[in-house]
Amino acid sequence: LMDWNNNGKLEPAELAATFTLFNVGSEITRYKFLFHCLDLDESRSVDKQEFRAFLTALLEAKYRLSGLKNYRDPDELYIDISYSEYRTIAKITANALVREIFLFADQN
Repeated sequence: LMDWNNNGKLEPAELAATFTLFNVGSEITRYKFLFHCLDLDESRSVDKQEFRAFLTALLEAKYRLSGLKNYRDPDELYIDISYSEYRTIAKITANALVREIFLFADQN
């Protein structure tokens, strides 16, 4: 259930994504756990690569649980995309989100 990329290992981003999806624990506990899971190099900060890994795992989990359809996108956007391609779609979406978030953070 949690090994979203099926590599046989439970990675921190996959674990964080699962806990986020299921809202386990108090809000503070989830945020602390999430930060710890995202800070892969234990630098006490989260860089773009770490954030991308988390978002990719979270989005892939979401897609596998509920499909690709999004109420904002036209129905034709996700035609003929196989289940095995969900990770690629998750990576592209995560890359775009991280870019947007870091650009916003740099300006503010």
